[in-house]
Amino acid sequence: MPLTSTSWPIARKALTSALGRVPDVAFVHALLDATGGVEPLIHALTEDLMDLPPGQVVPEAGRVAAVRMADGPRLARAVAHVADHIDDELLPVALLLSIATGTVPCERLAGLARVPSSRLDRCAAVLAEHGLVDNDAMPVRFRHAPARRRLAARLLDRLVESPRWSAVQIWLLHLFEGATDTPPESPDPWVLARLRAAVRRRLDAPSRLLLAEQLCWVGQGGAALSLLRGPLPSDADAASFHSVRTLIRCLYPGELGTPPAPTAGTWNGIGDTPPLTVATEALAAALNGMPAYEVAPRAEWALTALELGPRTFHGALAAIWALLHADRLESAATWSRRLAQQARRSSGFAWQSLFLTIQATVERQLGSLKASVRHNALALELAAEQFATSPWRLVIEWSRLVATLRHDSEVLDRVAVEPPPTSALWLYHRYARGQVHLTAGRHAEAHADFIACGNALKSWRMDNSVVVLWRSGAAYALAASGDRHAGLALALEEIRLARACAAPRVLGISLRRAAALADSPFRLDLLRESALVHENAGARIELAYTLCDTGVEQLRCSDRQRGRATLTTALRLAEECADTELEARIRGYLADAGLGERAGRTAATALTASQKRVALLAMAGRSNRDIAGELFLTVSTVEQHLTQIYRKLGISRRTELTHLPAELLQPPELGGVDGI
Repeated sequence: MPLTSTSWPIARKALTSALGRVPDVAFVHALLDATGGVEPLIHALTEDLMDLPPGQVVPEAGRVAAVRMADGPRLARAVAHVADHIDDELLPVALLLSIATGTVPCERLAGLARVPSSRLDRCAAVLAEHGLVDNDAMPVRFRHAPARRRLAARLLDRLVESPRWSAVQIWLLHLFEGATDTPPESPDPWVLARLRAAVRRRLDAPSRLLLAEQLCWVGQGGAALSLLRGPLPSDADAASFHSVRTLIRCLYPGELGTPPAPTAGTWNGIGDTPPLTVATEALAAALNGMPAYEVAPRAEWALTALELGPRTFHGALAAIWALLHADRLESAATWSRRLAQQARRSSGFAWQSLFLTIQATVERQLGSLKASVRHNALALELAAEQFATSPWRLVIEWSRLVATLRHDSEVLDRVAVEPPPTSALWLYHRYARGQVHLTAGRHAEAHADFIACGNALKSWRMDNSVVVLWRSGAAYALAASGDRHAGLALALEEIRLARACAAPRVLGISLRRAAALADSPFRLDLLRESALVHENAGARIELAYTLCDTGVEQLRCSDRQRGRATLTTALRLAEECADTELEARIRGYLADAGLGERAGRTAATALTASQKRVALLAMAGRSNRDIAGELFLTVSTVEQHLTQIYRKLGISRRTELTHLPAELLQPPELGGVDGI
């Protein structure tokens, strides 16, 4: 790695000169990470950074992000100098590295380029010497995404007339047609025409499949499908072509519509059907609304039969996605965890990021919100290096959408680019946006988003409740706008479709949402059925929401004893799931019902006299050491008491003790001593 003892002062001096003051340490680190400490790149990026519009550079944390975006004429000249001095022998390998590094393991790149791994390693070392590549990372990564694109464009100019690029054209289309961003130096139209012709004339079947998958992940569903149309090549594996084509149509149903559900003749009995075919057909069946009890066993069989690898990744993805739509949450959690572990061992960051995202989604549905947030953050971290320039782009968007479904409008605003309108991700994005609008009280905007989801699903021939619950969302928006009867009709239609799909979590949510719009005599019946199906499905967080609504309805019907008991159960579930928003809402209902103070007294009486004394002193601001000295205890004993106090009172830190009335913690006369 080119970082030396002089790299830091050079970067610091360059930034100080440009800013007119000493830069933040993190800013210097970001510049060194993007340039590898190579002086020409340091000066090029610094000068280009200062040319960014003022709105894009904010002190100081924003400058760190800006370093990753800086892409101007100085960087172009610096990278062009590197490209022009690469040995002709390394030219195809350098182009491959500049396009595929980070998305495909280096050993596979060597096979694609039909060159020894040693040559690829030597090329990576040359690029590392010039600060473009971090050769110590596994796999090798480019330090700066704009520099990577600049290098690829420059190398294309040198290589396009060369006869030695027969395996490289896979990645040329990936760069100039697959990426959603416009390349910084687009080639002339005749170059693109030559590239397209080369794909069909010179690519073998495995290369066509690989290119189709890459185009799929960067948002080019139509281009991916075009590679798989027509007669199969003589060396093609029919099952692989069929499975990849089916998955791409499931991911981009706006291109040709979702694949039709398997017919009875092909669906009954697995027989000798390849696992890849079983996996992708299970997903197509789920999206077509086939009952979950028929979809889930085939998806699980496919996952058992498949071994994760480059040729089976798409099959594993399809099968676990089918399990998600079938609401087999425990099974989906087990398989997503296992596949993420396998991806980590195979150094597939993109795969690991995707399976971690699925794991986070399942954990959220099961009610493990803390684990969901943790795995979602890890998925984002793994994918962040390649944002907007690689197949991980849609993974990142999907990861962020996991958070938006928690009604976080700030996260939704940070989604950089709306997914392609023909993709399933666009549907999830629009649905999440509708949920945010609904929560914010923007009912007309919410209704428009939900109706857009419905129109897309109908045109894609996959209008059922397992994809998104757009009808109940539109129903809420209509009811809030004053048309409750039209909203209730939509909600009841959603229940009918959910019963047909036999997906329990989806049915439970539909029942709960319909109950909110139904007349009073029918609400409790709908809520009881919702609670039953959620409990059977293991969807704890949805069960907590249903019990909350049930308790409120029981209180409204003057059944105070049952209402309080139901709300207390809902509160316990919300606490276990760490859903603080729902927790606060339930506590509010309990307080309005006159149970808030009684609940506080019940919690306080669960404390021993010694624990109450410790709690009172902690409320007064005493440190653990002060409390120990005053009560003649060890510091360790005080810490143990505080742990028990937090658990019994349902709090997590000392500062929350100040919100409890002191009289609830008042200990008895000192004559009554309990065991410590």
